[in-house]
Amino acid sequence: MGRALLLRALLLGTLLATACLRPRRSEAPLRFVLLHTNDLHGQLLPREVRSPSGEGTARVGGFATIGAYVAAAREEARTSGADLLLVDAGDWYQGTPEGARTKGGAVVEWMNLLGYDAAALGNHEFDHGLGNLRRLLDLARFPVLAANVFEKKTGERLPGIRPHAVLERKGIRFAFVGLLAHLTPELTTAAIGEDLRFVREEEALPGALAAARREADRVFLLTHCGVETDRALARLAPELPLVIGGHSHTRLAEPQRVGSTLVLQTGAKGDAIGRVEFTVDPATKEIGSIRARLVDLAPGVQGEDPASAALVRREESAVRAEMEEEVGTLLADLPRGSGNGSSPAGNLVADAMREAGAADVAFTNKGGVRVSLLAGPVTRRSFFELLPFENTVVVLEMTGAEIEAALRSSLRGEGRTPLEASGILVRWRRAPEGRGDLVSASVGGAPLDPGRTYRVAVNSFLARGGDGYRAFEGPSKREDKGLLLRDAAVEWFRRRSPVRPVPEERFEETR
Repeated sequence: MGRALLLRALLLGTLLATACLRPRRSEAPLRFVLLHTNDLHGQLLPREVRSPSGEGTARVGGFATIGAYVAAAREEARTSGADLLLVDAGDWYQGTPEGARTKGGAVVEWMNLLGYDAAALGNHEFDHGLGNLRRLLDLARFPVLAANVFEKKTGERLPGIRPHAVLERKGIRFAFVGLLAHLTPELTTAAIGEDLRFVREEEALPGALAAARREADRVFLLTHCGVETDRALARLAPELPLVIGGHSHTRLAEPQRVGSTLVLQTGAKGDAIGRVEFTVDPATKEIGSIRARLVDLAPGVQGEDPASAALVRREESAVRAEMEEEVGTLLADLPRGSGNGSSPAGNLVADAMREAGAADVAFTNKGGVRVSLLAGPVTRRSFFELLPFENTVVVLEMTGAEIEAALRSSLRGEGRTPLEASGILVRWRRAPEGRGDLVSASVGGAPLDPGRTYRVAVNSFLARGGDGYRAFEGPSKREDKGLLLRDAAVEWFRRRSPVRPVPEERFEETR
């Protein structure tokens, strides 16, 4: 009997030991959906764009469409057991009459309505000065992020701006670290350089990430710095799973992979929304599978969110009468351009500025010409979206040598965006490193004389050295005409309608 009890005890001990050694069944991965937008620029209404075939047009985007997609994705996530995060990478409102009417207030109201979890600060959030920015920060019911912007007087961050935000979902703490382009004082229409200090992104990154890691399990980067900077930041911090960016308006149909980091950006104006689906191991907090893509947005596909649509109708009706005024007709598309060359849209704007300023020469920056216009009726809205900033026409007295300095900055890529011109023919050649070298310039058929003084019309942004053009900042003799560049362009167009754009090349590349 004693032996039988002993055997039973030994068997029970073996079974217990075996049970203890058997690995526990792992918990199922947690599933998440991350939606992201960037550079909405106040595009409350759907846009009419030329279809990829070049035949006909299509309507894309709009806040009601974005709202419908977010609502459907949130419901889908809820019913499938996933959790949803919604973030934005900056430049919320500047670009349309609906966005500008309340200086961004209506856009922030809409972002609150959609339940954004965090948003990076963009350079255009500063366009109406620090007072307006503080108002927007007070309105926002989501964290606004920028780890590299400080008040010069106090050394502290602006009240209402955080370096990072921590969002807890399903027991996992996610941190979003915000960074803003350090060149913002050169990119905004407001003079903010005397009040704020912007730290270079790569200098701010290590400390910002270290602070976020102390509070979170996983850290993502949410930037308004441009895709080139985002790639550089990804190389500096290879442990980051995602860099979600904006500012350069780069449409990344597929994420760019830098090591193991995915760099994401949706383009601009809400034509698409970024969608990232990923899993997290609940025990290790490590990210498992991850898939990122763009979802194109069209009112006929996603439908409309009723609450967003009501807000859009309210804002559109407030500006409708003024913006629907027809000012003429385009007989062909008016495309904007990039790089060291002329574009029909840039030529038109520069011609209007030169005429309004009774100037010999005119220059405008390509970054200030915001959209291409389609052939057909042209309204005040068309010109608002072409030239959304409150820039005025300024006439400078500049020597030919000073004009040459501005041209070299443009051709060499020292300015943030190249120049468009009127009244001057510039010849340049491509340098071995890809930049441009000035060969010659002529005004009124005569060679540009370095010692002669010329009347030069520029927009008020360039006149104060915007986009890094210091040559326009120097001349002491200047006259602000007090005329909005947008209004000058409208009147120029109205007098010549119907207008057939001529693709005249005013920056000729030579060999």
